[in-house]
Amino acid sequence: WVGDWYREDYYEMIAASEPADNPLGPTSGQFVILRGGSFEDEAFFLRSASRYWYPPTLKHHNLGFRCAANPSDIEGSKLQ
Repeated sequence: WVGDWYREDYYEMIAASEPADNPLGPTSGQFVILRGGSFEDEAFFLRSASRYWYPPTLKHHNLGFRCAANPSDIEGSKLQ
């Protein structure tokens, strides 16, 4: 989840009132945005640019989150 609500007509709705770069998105809605793919998806959907919309109450075994860190910032890490 990327913290955004989905609204099909959002960009048309804000065309004259918000900047085109990095719009804030709706403040509430019926669906949230999920980003990226899962181990069950085809390769095309594994990109971080992939977006899906689902109800915020959806629970599924292939939904989760990824943690990332710079190895050089981790104490004792041998990775560079």
